[in-house]
Amino acid sequence: MARMLVKLSALALVATVVAGCETMNEAATSTSESVSSWYHSAKNALTDSDRPTEAGPAYFAREIDGDLAQDDADAISREGAKALDKGTAGKAVEWRNPKTGVQAVFIPGDPVLEKRKMTASLNEGVAQPSDLEIIGGPYKSRHNVNVRSAPGIENPVVGRLKTGEQFTAVGRSHSLAWILVAKEGQVVGYVYEPLVAPVAGPAPELREARMEETSGDEKPASGTILAATPCRNLAYDVTTGDGQRSRAELRACKTGDGAWEIN
Repeated sequence: MARMLVKLSALALVATVVAGCETMNEAATSTSESVSSWYHSAKNALTDSDRPTEAGPAYFAREIDGDLAQDDADAISREGAKALDKGTAGKAVEWRNPKTGVQAVFIPGDPVLEKRKMTASLNEGVAQPSDLEIIGGPYKSRHNVNVRSAPGIENPVVGRLKTGEQFTAVGRSHSLAWILVAKEGQVVGYVYEPLVAPVAGPAPELREARMEETSGDEKPASGTILAATPCRNLAYDVTTGDGQRSRAELRACKTGDGAWEIN
């Protein structure tokens, strides 16, 4: 598997925090070298063939040099997903485990919408979305609302949401103000967007890609939908407790259930 890792000897840690950094841990520290300068050079050096294909903790456990415990691999994957989901483009996000000394710096790139196919399980009678833009987050109903088979009040009611009932907003119809609703992984229909609202939810995960790039003219096969989904690069710099340091960049896209998938 092609990869781009820059192996460096152990460096002394500096107690100051990178300017403009969004800190994920109170104990986080920064490295002495300019992370921003490295991020831009690494970003420009990567090509499509260099993109990693492993997933989440397993990906980081394989790609990072030195001794990395499973708990640290899990945490690095989790914090990387947070940086992808909420991080500001070009600004460093730091994490550190004070017990093991493992630390990581993440720098997300600009999000770009890409047309992709993704797997979806639609209830019988629910229309395939034709212009979906991925949200992938928890929502709740503001009122008792109808769930319809397709965007528009002229379409049949296929269910209802009670006031305060939570669901996964798979995506938004780009041309109409309708949200595609999923409950327990099953797509059940559409609700009118002004009648629902986003809520806080669990942290996103980073996992193996299941989406494929597609042309805008291609029609989705059964069990798949076409959607415009946010994708972004994530540069990372990890130093293990024994001083081994690894730097690389991955690319991930958001899915309808809120996860970020490496591709």
